[in-house]
Amino acid sequence: PAAAAPNPPPPVPAPRATRTYQAPSDPMAEWGRLVDTISQRSVKLAGIYHTARLLSWTDRTIELGATGSMASDPENVKELKRLVAELCGAPLDIHIKTEAAGRSLLEVESEKREAARKKNEEEARGHPVTEKVIETFGAHIKEIKVDG
Repeated sequence: PAAAAPNPPPPVPAPRATRTYQAPSDPMAEWGRLVDTISQRSVKLAGIYHTARLLSWTDRTIELGATGSMASDPENVKELKRLVAELCGAPLDIHIKTEAAGRSLLEVESEKREAARKKNEEEARGHPVTEKVIETFGAHIKEIKVDG
């Protein structure tokens, strides 16, 4: 009987390309989305870190500025790191600086609302109908209220 040919060795799998994490191009917008997603998982963490100031976001680290001890509590930071790693697809260090400069999501949202309010008021003041009423009746605008 003929000897059976030896089985060829199994193919060596090609090395998987390791995808490296890259920090977002708009860190504040991404931080907002991240906190929104975190709020669906942990209202507590979202409440703590919603007022944190995003100081920097690199490929390895998110640095936040916060007041109070809850933001820098080791258990809260550990849980935040776990959620960030899960949501970003990469483990990132979280550094908390107390009493730091920067802007929180709350401040950014407030600035956006104020800018929108001013824009709406300017549009209302400059509207042709408004200008015609002022011209026709010799009136002046005391106050503009915008719904919302």
